[in-house]
Amino acid sequence: MRKLRLCLIFLCVSVSLFAADKNFEKKYNLKSVVDDQNGIIWYKHKQGTQGAVKIYPYIGKRMDSEQCFLRMVILFYGSENLFVKEYVLTVDDEEFVLKPRKAIETVEMRESSARRDTSETGSESKGIVEVYDVAANPEEYEMMEKISQAKTVKLRYNGVKGFKKFAVHKETKRAMKDVLDAYKELTGLK
Repeated sequence: MRKLRLCLIFLCVSVSLFAADKNFEKKYNLKSVVDDQNGIIWYKHKQGTQGAVKIYPYIGKRMDSEQCFLRMVILFYGSENLFVKEYVLTVDDEEFVLKPRKAIETVEMRESSARRDTSETGSESKGIVEVYDVAANPEEYEMMEKISQAKTVKLRYNGVKGFKKFAVHKETKRAMKDVLDAYKELTGLK
């Protein structure tokens, strides 16, 4: 009987934590992915990591200790490598220059030939993505806070093969604000 009571208590606590987690995700428009191997729950914005998004934060939360950490991703999409050396963000009238602290990963985007309904085999290249994914330091956190509240944000990629410049859309800024607000709630900063 005692074991049954303990099991019921554990089940009730688990269900309430799951419901609280889903309410948290809904409040900030997040989706979660559980990494059982590393014991981490990853939270990303539902719309803030898709399509034309060039920069976004996401949150990791360790399941055993509830410790949270913030990561920042900057993406460059192109038909060929730019070999990014630095990122220059103009946030309203303030400029931030980020030099990569770690190697930028290059991923080739491919399109399956089955989707194109041709007799060719294999897949066709749709270009590349240069991915910079790091734990956000205090300066990057502050920069993302400013981005999330800015009227205009431009992102310039300076690379070995030239440069490219893009505007950061208001949807991206809104998604960034949601993730940063969620991070503040998880860490008690809010």
